[in-house]
Amino acid sequence: MVAAHDAPLVPRPRPEIERSEGRMEPVAATPVLEAKGVSIAYGEKVAVREVSLQFLENRITAIIGPSGCGKSTLLRAFNRMNELIGDVHTTGNFLYRGEDIYSRDVDPVQVRRRIGMVFQKPNPFPRSIFQNVAWGPAINGLALKSELPARVEEALRMAALWDEVKDRLDDSGFSLSGGQQQRLCIARTLAMEPDVILLDEPASALDPVSTAAIEDLLFELKKRYTIVIVTHNMQQAARVSDFTAFLESGKLVEFGETDQVFTRPRQKRTEDYVTGRFG
Repeated sequence: MVAAHDAPLVPRPRPEIERSEGRMEPVAATPVLEAKGVSIAYGEKVAVREVSLQFLENRITAIIGPSGCGKSTLLRAFNRMNELIGDVHTTGNFLYRGEDIYSRDVDPVQVRRRIGMVFQKPNPFPRSIFQNVAWGPAINGLALKSELPARVEEALRMAALWDEVKDRLDDSGFSLSGGQQQRLCIARTLAMEPDVILLDEPASALDPVSTAAIEDLLFELKKRYTIVIVTHNMQQAARVSDFTAFLESGKLVEFGETDQVFTRPRQKRTEDYVTGRFG
């Protein structure tokens, strides 16, 4: 695959959502994100091997597996972060609402706007809390200067952080606790109005209280966004996700509804992993 040029990524309209018994079900069968036979290599080292996966609207999908199995590599490929590393070779197709995000006429900057990413360690900018959230919409022309305060407030509210910081928006982002910094980074992503949120071990560096806050936040966010989370924490995957994909040695071993994967796995390797017999 090759780098894109300057054309925007134009998403297809979201499918209508049908609500019944308090559940949100996508009417359309087309997934929001899809990997079709993708393989990713760093030089000679193959990290992901012929993986095919679908990610559905308003669902949380967890990607689990032992260290070095290709989880983060696969996640980063969905917003074209791997190509910033160098000497990465990707084959297969990555689709966003049916459109190949690695097509020559697709702008990677637009991909990263539509498919936002939150990293393992909180990484606030060396700016104020307000500027951390406002910076992206401002430089990308998504909001006028007069509109930024409302956009910042909305993003901080969605990240369940507004009430904690509304009286200190001029303070440095580094003045916040670790859990607050991670929610600030989530707010920064939300301010860009993404369609999909990718999270790479978002709570691995946090204490249990902050981890619970992030997990509670995910339940709220999935009402508006499609979410993919990489996690080493089996309990976390079981708690927060609707679907789970288990990778080992770069290969997809099993994928299904989370309850099925954890309680009735089809593969012995999956059972061994989720019960702690290896990994």
